[in-house]
Amino acid sequence: MRHYLLAFGGGPQEGRALARLSWKLDYRASVLISVRGASERLALHLQRVAQEQQMPAPSATQLFVLTRAFMGAVRAASLEQSPLLDSPEFEQALVELCIATLAPGAGLGGGATMAP
Repeated sequence: MRHYLLAFGGGPQEGRALARLSWKLDYRASVLISVRGASERLALHLQRVAQEQQMPAPSATQLFVLTRAFMGAVRAASLEQSPLLDSPEFEQALVELCIATLAPGAGLGGGATMAP
């Protein structure tokens, strides 16, 4: 999660400005390919997390919706220049979104939390 946040909107001001520009151009084919690639890597990571946490394997539809919800939250925070991008609370909320989708009703009791 943290790596994705830094790559697509958080971190130093120069990186944030570049991320905002990229998000504003997000309908260009090259940007869509990059975002799709990042979504596929995120989906693979989520599949591994589900397996490690002994959760049911997510469907392709669940992974598509979850990765796009995740990207949408990061995109909005970037474009709005939100201070949430660098906050542990934002990262934790994204983790909780993933857990809620992958294992409804499980909460964070299974040990899934953001990285230290």
